[in-house]
Amino acid sequence: MRVIAGDFRGRNLKVLKGDNTRPTTDRVKESLMSSLYSLCGGFDDLKVLDAFAGSGQLGIEALSRGAEEAWFCEKNREAARVVESNLALCKLDSKRAHLVQSDTFKLSSRVGLPAFDLVFLDPPYAFDAERLLSWVGEMEQAGRLSAQALISYEYAKRDAAKVEALLDTLKWTTVSLRSYGDTVIAIFKRS
Repeated sequence: MRVIAGDFRGRNLKVLKGDNTRPTTDRVKESLMSSLYSLCGGFDDLKVLDAFAGSGQLGIEALSRGAEEAWFCEKNREAARVVESNLALCKLDSKRAHLVQSDTFKLSSRVGLPAFDLVFLDPPYAFDAERLLSWVGEMEQAGRLSAQALISYEYAKRDAAKVEALLDTLKWTTVSLRSYGDTVIAIFKRS
């Protein structure tokens, strides 16, 4: 895993060994970031949430490309240490990078969070899509998503029909839906 572009370009990032996390490949990450760059008009001044951070690579990539700040939420203690190590490797301080070792599903009630402009949802594939998309609604109700927020949701291709049916029930619009082998990434925003 490496940072592809921006201020931290070329830095190799650590990943947690084993099956507890599922890092996004560089090819998928580059395509995703290009899509988000176009949809957001750049990364400058964005407040980003890497909700199931794993290694923190998606939030770090956004920071490298100019995001104002990123919050990294990771429940697993070992993975949180990997995120912390990667933030140190990129010399990111607590003004731009915030690590929260907690259950992502508890973020909507957490005090002190900004309204996020970009949210990366890249949970382990075993997570229930209905619960995850319900959480997006909770974040919206709690004022944790800006009016122009984009959500990037990475899931297994085998779950595509179920996830896409659930996306249709949200009051959000899918602006991009792309497959990469066994992975699908949906990007959606408020309607």
